[in-house]
Amino acid sequence: MSKTILITGASTGMGRDMAERFSREGWNVAATMRKPERDGAELAAMDGVRTYALDVTDGASVSAAVAQAEGDFGGIDVLVNNAGVGLVGPMEGASDAQVEQQLAVNLHGPIRVMRAVLPGMRARGTGVIVNITSIGGRITMPHNALYHAMKWGLEGLTEALAYELRPFGIRLKAVAPGGVKTDFAGRSLNHADASVDPEYKRQLDAFITAATGRSDGWSEPSVVSDTVWQAVTDGTDRIRYLSGEDAKAMWAGRQQMDDDAWVAMMSERFGF
Repeated sequence: MSKTILITGASTGMGRDMAERFSREGWNVAATMRKPERDGAELAAMDGVRTYALDVTDGASVSAAVAQAEGDFGGIDVLVNNAGVGLVGPMEGASDAQVEQQLAVNLHGPIRVMRAVLPGMRARGTGVIVNITSIGGRITMPHNALYHAMKWGLEGLTEALAYELRPFGIRLKAVAPGGVKTDFAGRSLNHADASVDPEYKRQLDAFITAATGRSDGWSEPSVVSDTVWQAVTDGTDRIRYLSGEDAKAMWAGRQQMDDDAWVAMMSERFGF
C-alpha cells in the first residue's frame, strides 16, 4: 500500500519539486497551496497527486485540507512543512504587519499544520514530520534578524518535539537548505524599510550585492528534495540534515568560530 505525504507550499519551487519526486517514487501526494485552482493543475495530473487549498495562516483552511487528505488517502504518513516567507532589511524598519506575517507563516503555520496531522499519526503509532528550516536557522547573517528568529525557533521546536513524540512512533526532522534556485527571492521575499537611517540603506545594499554575487553556488530544488527523501526514508532518529554544499560549508565554518569571531568575520565581509 502506498504511503501518503502532505506538503505545504507545493505550488512552486522546493515544494513543487518534492511533490514531483515523491510522485515518481510511487507515493500518494497531498500537494497543498493557497490557490490550487490557479497553481495546481499540472501537479494534479501526476500519478498519485491530489491538490488541496491550504493557507497555513488560516486554522479552518488547515483543518479542512488535512481532513480531506486523510479521507482521500486513508491517513497521512509524512508531513513536510515547506511553506515560508522571507524578510530582508533592518529589524527597526519592519512593520508590525511584516513581523506578524513572519510569525504566522514561518512559525505558527508549521505548528498549526503539525497539530492537525498529529492525532492521526498518534492513532496509527507512526509518522514522520519534516520541517524545512534554513541554514539561517543555525547561523546568522546581516539584515535577516526576523527571518532568523523564526527559523531558529523552528529548529528548536523540531528538536523539542522529538522528545514528546518519540513514544508515539513519530520522528521529527529539520532539513536546513542553503541558497536554492527558486523564485523565493521574488515571490516570497519582503523588504523592511531601510530608509529609517542612511546607514541601514548602505548596509542592506552591501548585503544584497554580496549575497547575489554568491548565487551561482546555490542548489537546484532537486537537491533539497533528495535531502527530504533521505530524511523521510532513512528510518533513523536523526533530527538535523543540511542540504546544499553552501549550507554545509557555512556550517563547517561556523563550528570553527566562537560567537565573537563569527560576528566580526561577517561584519568585515559585508563592510559593517
